[in-house]
Amino acid sequence: MSFSTRVRLLTPLTANRQQIRAAFDTLEAHDATSLRDAAFAGLALRESDPGRTLLLIFSDGDDTSSWLTTPKVIETAKRTDAVVYAVVVPFQRAFWTPQGGATIATVKKAGKFLESLTEETGGRILFASSNSDLRATFTKTLAEFHDRYVLSYTPTGVSATGWHRLEVKVKGKSGKVTARRGYFGE
Repeated sequence: MSFSTRVRLLTPLTANRQQIRAAFDTLEAHDATSLRDAAFAGLALRESDPGRTLLLIFSDGDDTSSWLTTPKVIETAKRTDAVVYAVVVPFQRAFWTPQGGATIATVKKAGKFLESLTEETGGRILFASSNSDLRATFTKTLAEFHDRYVLSYTPTGVSATGWHRLEVKVKGKSGKVTARRGYFGE
């Protein structure tokens, strides 16, 4: 899927690498950005895929033309089991330091929407220092997603419907847990 002033589905969900590569070859960065609209569309496509879903967003984090609001997209993300990772890419060189890192302004600019979306779904934001760094960042993201554990439980003493906040911790050990913030019972 690509997004600029509009969101376009370049290829349906497929395992056909040749079809996916052909879609990638049509991409270019230009014009306005409908980041929130694209995230929503990606989450909506989740319904047609029975497996665990990784929604991977490559963007500079700027949104200049979406119709949807951040709360609407976050609410939709809460209702799916998709995990969202964002790779922030330096499409606009002015936001990057000579050492190749993102400036604080870039992190804040890209961070608000993407940070909320990734944290809500149990994903995270990664930064690619240049377009040539995309392959390594993409590979790292897939490896991290593949190495995730899936935990399940049956809640007791809570309403069957509505939003239920979750907090996952490692007992007796140190470590960082990345997990969804909660789930909707319906």
